[in-house]
Amino acid sequence: MIPRRDPFVEVGWTLAAAALAILFAARGAGWLPRRSAIAFMIASWGARRAIVVFYTHAAGGKRTAASRRSAASYALAAAAAALCAAPALAASLNPEEGFTITELVAAGVWVVAFAAEAADRPHLRHARWVTLTASSVFGYASIPALWH
Repeated sequence: MIPRRDPFVEVGWTLAAAALAILFAARGAGWLPRRSAIAFMIASWGARRAIVVFYTHAAGGKRTAASRRSAASYALAAAAAALCAAPALAASLNPEEGFTITELVAAGVWVVAFAAEAADRPHLRHARWVTLTASSVFGYASIPALWH
């Protein structure tokens, strides 16, 4: 479970996931277009999510006793960031050139889900999980051992 009550924690873990995706893509030895695509997907999602949470919740500056978290909750947020950035690590290590059909479909689903999430309509608020799932499929689809 990803901590949601403390907006500062949510902003932190989404930005950490974005930073890890960029780091993995920058340091990876895989095919550059694949590394760039996955870094863009995860980093743009993380930046957008952090901005929305910051402006809707954290900008108020009020932190009640109920919103303060334990050390375990911060460790859980760090684990969530690593988990969300893991597809970037997988994609950044694949040296094969060319996108697979699975990667292309996942990228298309990601674009639609990201647009739905950005529309900020109440009935589309859960699109962020589709966005994360699509980026995960893209990242993991690039692991040759899984599909060959």
